Amino acid sequence: MCLLPLISYAVADDDKPSYCGINEGDSYIWSTEFDKGPFEDYLEDFGYSEQFAENFTDRYFDGFNWDEDVEAWRVYILQIKDEKDMDYKGDEIEYVPYLFNYYETEDRDANDWDDIEKNARGAIYEYDDDLYLDSTLWAMGLYYMICGTDVDWDELADNLEEEFDDYNEEGDADAEERIYFFREEECGISTEWESKETSKTEEFESVSRYTREGVTLYYEWTYDGDTIIKLELEGAYFYENWWWILLIIILVIAGIVTAVTVVIVVRRKRKVEKIAPPEVAKKLEVPAQRPVEAPPGVKFCPMCGKQVKVGTNFCNSCGARID
Repeated sequence: MCLLPLISYAVADDDKPSYCGINEGDSYIWSTEFDKGPFEDYLEDFGYSEQFAENFTDRYFDGFNWDEDVEAWRVYILQIKDEKDMDYKGDEIEYVPYLFNYYETEDRDANDWDDIEKNARGAIYEYDDDLYLDSTLWAMGLYYMICGTDVDWDELADNLEEEFDDYNEEGDADAEERIYFFREEECGISTEWESKETSKTEEFESVSRYTREGVTLYYEWTYDGDTIIKLELEGAYFYENWWWILLIIILVIAGIVTAVTVVIVVRRKRKVEKIAPPEVAKKLEVPAQRPVEAPPGVKFCPMCGKQVKVGTNFCNSCGARID
């Protein structure tokens, strides 16, 4: 079954079990990247001939329906069936079958899709440590179409590392994490593995990240740092970083509101200053002057102002009568 990462936006069906995150009518598109070269390099490093490496890689890619010319995959969920159960290594495991249509395109910009498979069958399995460990390959990691929403990623990574130790393999596994408002949540698994059978081969690495609905958001498989396959849901960056984007938008809006408020206040202040009447300077109050009183024993003529002796009835200068 080829890996098709999905994400659900439809209203949830109350009849579905909690580990099933997709809904009927969901339609999803994601970009694809395939390259046979790194896988051929691995086979040649292992000791196989160039011709064998090319032929084996062609068959391997065809088995997964990987095409280097394809730019995008598309899936439409037709039907989600009733829950069923199966026996796996002595345990009863619940799963939900579903039907989907599968399309691909070699020209994403033209939006020209080719019908590849109609009424294809898939299944979503609840988390079981044995089932999911067996599905997580040493080289490719977890190459799974849709997983349950109840996967314990930390436990899966620990189990895979224990398996590496049991077989004396050079490998490492870690739970992938996503940050939401400074809170971390597990969302997938990353692996590293290098074959111990030869010292000439390099390391395989894989990264599998899933949405909260349990569908693949991002998958990449590399050899010696070169990508063999990469799948990324359209809109994956926003899905992973929406809260950072929201925070930036809030800060930008707050900055704009603050700037506009400051401009309005400054303009109003200038307008008030422009129309206000000029201030009139206060007139200084001059205290009233009191008449100068003549010292005792001195008199002046009211007509000519000459000083006259006290007790004199007439001015000696002008002859005016002195009262």
